[in-house]
Amino acid sequence: MPILGYTSVRGCFTQEKYLKGRSLSEIEDILGFHKGRLSKGMKIVALENVPSANQFEFLGYSTIAEHKHDKDALKKFDVNKLKQMVINESFATFGPNRLVKVLPVIGHSSAMDNDTQYPSGLGAPQWKLTCEVSAVVIAEIGPNQKYH
Repeated sequence: MPILGYTSVRGCFTQEKYLKGRSLSEIEDILGFHKGRLSKGMKIVALENVPSANQFEFLGYSTIAEHKHDKDALKKFDVNKLKQMVINESFATFGPNRLVKVLPVIGHSSAMDNDTQYPSGLGAPQWKLTCEVSAVVIAEIGPNQKYH
């Protein structure tokens, strides 16, 4: 896949295998974007490097929106150990586990409440980058297209 540009990103990310071959509407449903959020298209950016343990937080699955995520859910666990396990077993910069972020053409709306803007998704693992990291634009998907 050709590189279409370079950028830096933060915020929610997932694995590419949950998006590949899907329409924009399907991706909205999987990730938990409101209907129409991706109607004008999106970019997919891939993280250039696997984030270190201090660069991300757990968010569980997209079935629970970030604003509803229980930040205390992992308090009884060794979070650093869990992060290292995820880094070693689930994070990649190539293949189906490649870490990607969706950049919708239609941005976040301060006029919409979070429950409407970010409904429960169908369920893809998600994590949150807590700082800017380098990424490459790997796809620009227009209206009514699929991510191949």
